[in-house]
Amino acid sequence: MEIVAGADGDPAMIDEDQRRRLLERAIAATPGAAEAIAGPLNLAEEIDAVIAGRGLSRLEDYLALERSGRGAALRADARQAVWGAYERYREELRRRGETDWRHLRLRALQLALAGHGRRYDAVIVDEAQDLTETGVLLLAALDQSPDLRNLMIVGDGQQSIYP
Repeated sequence: MEIVAGADGDPAMIDEDQRRRLLERAIAATPGAAEAIAGPLNLAEEIDAVIAGRGLSRLEDYLALERSGRGAALRADARQAVWGAYERYREELRRRGETDWRHLRLRALQLALAGHGRRYDAVIVDEAQDLTETGVLLLAALDQSPDLRNLMIVGDGQQSIYP
């Protein structure tokens, strides 16, 4: 929050109920999305774990990505529909001047990589199995050591309940 607020001003955050409603509308407005993703909770999980969670910005990258650990496979046509719903969701957030926590984290990563925000002498992470790729990259960007020697990440893949 501090990194984004420092560079862009205080972000207008949506709550989870608002997010669910926006996702429902995005699915309804996107041909094939309802069949591909089966509801706003599944779309939210796909965004959190795969799309924003891995910092994807292009459909081509999403189509090429292995989605291991996601349970159900998505064919290319289903991924295209999901991506279409995602783009509608993101456009609605932009139109409203709002964001959610997943995209706030993604924006913080972009800004941190561009030199914004504080850096720390050490970054220690526990329960790292619950972080997305974007979260791990953001934490690495906050370590001031050039070779990440002061970044310690501890996690247990057997306990992973999130991405």
